[in-house]
Amino acid sequence: MTKMQLVFAGQPAWSSKDSPGQPEKTISRNHPVSASEPVQYEMELRLPAEEAFPTMSDDEVLKLREELIKRAFRAVVDGRVSRAQRLEWGAWIASDEHHPFSFAVCAIETGVDPQELRDALVTFVRRHHKSFAAEIPFTA
Repeated sequence: MTKMQLVFAGQPAWSSKDSPGQPEKTISRNHPVSASEPVQYEMELRLPAEEAFPTMSDDEVLKLREELIKRAFRAVVDGRVSRAQRLEWGAWIASDEHHPFSFAVCAIETGVDPQELRDALVTFVRRHHKSFAAEIPFTA
């Protein structure tokens, strides 16, 4: 088990208890702290064993990517979803970033061109949910 310290007021954000240089200091809740004095809180960092982390098969990752696309499309056209969530999902769909669960990667891995999928969504929204069409960032 590793002990870590969280440090504020201009000091490094994290420092190991075993690292040389900075003396260990713990401040209780009732201790008055001046603005110039750094505050340190001691925490224990408990990392689970390697086998405790869940693993996913390639099929499970593919199903997760498909589900993300389905949820995004539902959120964009569902009137019960808040405007903020609708805009957030719309921004995710519009993004051309490439990371494991970005829209583009999810679409490509499910066998669909991301731009064709966006175009199909725009056509559907314009035809059936005109009130939401203006809120989708890639409909212009």
